[in-house]
Amino acid sequence: MYRKTLIAAALTAALPLHAETLAPIQVEDTATAETLPAELLTDSARGETGDLLRQLPGVEGSRMGGHGIDPVVHGQKASRVRVSLDGAEIASGCPNRMDPATSYMDLESSDTVTALLGITTLTRPVDNASGGTLLLERKLDWTPGIHGRASVKKSHLIQDSEAVNVNAAGDRATLRVFGNHTQANNYTDGNGDTVKAEYESKAFGAKAGVRIGSGVATVSAERSRIEDALYPGAKMDSPYSEANRLSAGYAWNGGKVELYHTSVDHLMDNYSLRTANPMMKRRTPTNTDTTGGILTLHSQFGPAQLTYGVDARYEKKNATFENAANGAALSLMWPDTRYERRSAFAEMTHPFSAGTLKLGARVDQIHTDAKDADRAVASGTPRSLYQSTYGTTPDIKHDDIHTNLLAGWKHRLGSWTSQWTLSSTWRTPDATERYMAKSAAAKSWVGNPNLKAENHRQIQWDLSGRALAALWQAHLWADWVDDYILKDRAVNQASVAANDGRVIYVNKNAQLRGATLTGDWALDSRTDLTVSATYTYGYNDSDHRNLAGIAPWHGFAELSREQGAWRYGARINWATDKSDIDPLSPDETGKTPGWATLDLYADWRINRTWALAAGVDNVFDHAYADYLNRKMDPTQGTSYQVNEPGRSVWAKISARF
Repeated sequence: MYRKTLIAAALTAALPLHAETLAPIQVEDTATAETLPAELLTDSARGETGDLLRQLPGVEGSRMGGHGIDPVVHGQKASRVRVSLDGAEIASGCPNRMDPATSYMDLESSDTVTALLGITTLTRPVDNASGGTLLLERKLDWTPGIHGRASVKKSHLIQDSEAVNVNAAGDRATLRVFGNHTQANNYTDGNGDTVKAEYESKAFGAKAGVRIGSGVATVSAERSRIEDALYPGAKMDSPYSEANRLSAGYAWNGGKVELYHTSVDHLMDNYSLRTANPMMKRRTPTNTDTTGGILTLHSQFGPAQLTYGVDARYEKKNATFENAANGAALSLMWPDTRYERRSAFAEMTHPFSAGTLKLGARVDQIHTDAKDADRAVASGTPRSLYQSTYGTTPDIKHDDIHTNLLAGWKHRLGSWTSQWTLSSTWRTPDATERYMAKSAAAKSWVGNPNLKAENHRQIQWDLSGRALAALWQAHLWADWVDDYILKDRAVNQASVAANDGRVIYVNKNAQLRGATLTGDWALDSRTDLTVSATYTYGYNDSDHRNLAGIAPWHGFAELSREQGAWRYGARINWATDKSDIDPLSPDETGKTPGWATLDLYADWRINRTWALAAGVDNVFDHAYADYLNRKMDPTQGTSYQVNEPGRSVWAKISARF
């Protein structure tokens, strides 16, 4: 597989060498979306999905260990970024985000990755997409016969990684089976210190399609399991996380219907994979279940196209903090929480001579509850913890109706394409923000059942075209948020009853804004130069504080060249100093120095079947941490934050048959 400069591939909608064997690129609405073959991201010493997604312009990530790098888009993370895994949504099993949804789908068994920045459509759920949406998809191949691909990779970070995808197709049916395995190592940072990052991941599954009438019916099943994952940025590690996904659908010319069910079983503890005080051994078993579906229909009314439908999602979460010695429940971190959403949407696209108008509306009916809010454990009931923390009577059940609106205008400006998007959308507090109930005196972590939903009013401008011998993309956006859900410490908020260091959630008004600029130059018929830079700003207007977790200026510059059967290149990754921080926030990691690293790589197409790729990441062994990375647990290392890997050599051999 040949690595073409990432953004150049999306900008030109053209594939690198071996184009005939890769899934087609689908570019949606200029710079608001980047859809790329997943393989373009995998030529790296790294192998974890969230880590690899950080190569995309506008996508960042927070590292807590070797696995589960948590994506950040538009300065927002966790439940503010929607993740769809081959059409299915999955609720993370860990309250501390050890397993974001991206951790349950390996890019080696994926075909395409799409990054939707901000709100670009209301035909997809937006209640958990105020920052953006990441779509990972697998395609069915209808080419008759048996064919597939396989790869093996090894690096300083990965002891071994294997992936295989096989597709068998006939006249009216096709079947794809896939599997992957990765054994990751602890790694050495640029200071020569060991960073605990081991994990083992295994996944396997199948996807089938059958032509029925004028459409195609599909069904898929997958199991993904991560074992012995170390997290030096947390107080616990994870002996296992296991996800199971089932989905089915039917697509025809006039629309499609999709159904899915996902479940996650997760365990974290402080003694299986690290040394703990024998009297303080603790564990947190969790389970989550998510069921959902969507019906999408298309109708044509003269030149106007109408997309409309209904969708639903039902989510259940349980997490119990236990004394490992006797199994006694100490706290109900997720006290049997429920989230139910039923939605209807419609979106019209109408072309005019001057441009194309898009108008959309979505109505969400949302119910949330915590069924075990009155269940007593060693620390009392969740309801009593909410009451003592906030000093108000907690409203456990919520029923809300939210109306979301969108308007867009897309038009040509000579050789350029311009698109404006205005939206007003709502985001419901998630299970952690509303119902978390971990009682530990001044170290408690307490959700707020009385939180209001966030209202995001966004404006985006996307511009793409040619100038100065380059192909450019610009993405500028601003987001004014009423009732932004702020994670803070009780001592900082006079409106709550507690006055200590416990973690709480309160509504504030906030603003976020930013820009991503990317340019690609074809220096000659074989050489590409791509540069990209992203800026994000976030501010708490109510308390006159910066928002924590907002990345500094960052980006990359990449030079690549094709020559015969070879392709080789260099990439400089960089970030500036981070000084505009919120020192009061529990999530603040502090001021971070700027950094720059150099990666080198080469691909060799041996023949039509075999290809070899190799490279060196962080050539000069620079010691650094991304600003978004978690603080290091003092018992797990000497650095202040979880540092990124030092110099890492990698090699990958792949085959197509």
